[in-house]
Amino acid sequence: MFISIGHVSRLAGVSKSILRRWERDDYLLPEYRTNGNHRRALYRRIMNFLGLSKDKSEKELFIYLRVSSARQKDDLKRQITSLENYAKPTNCKINGVHKDIASGLNDERKNLLKLITDIPPQNCRIIFCAPTGTVARAL
Repeated sequence: MFISIGHVSRLAGVSKSILRRWERDDYLLPEYRTNGNHRRALYRRIMNFLGLSKDKSEKELFIYLRVSSARQKDDLKRQITSLENYAKPTNCKINGVHKDIASGLNDERKNLLKLITDIPPQNCRIIFCAPTGTVARAL
């Protein structure tokens, strides 16, 4: 079954412009274009790409969370619970939860650095981060 770029963006949780950029960068290419030049992707391939396929193999998942101060420790617990619940239907095994209490502008986030350096890319299928700016702001 072929799906539109809009459907892919909803599945991936990214905008259509991000998907167009991925196509431009040869990161994720559509299977074909319609006569009207609309992109179409194979549903099964997109689900595999996103790590959401319903195959029997278990995907490896890592979670990274950050809060700015010790007063927000309760937020960490809530975020962990939320992401664990989100991961349940994806057939993923949570291999690690990495968390930091540090400013978003602080480059010395030891658990983020541990996540980046200690996990071989071939072993990591998915990384969940909450909130979205947790990682990207200081990298």
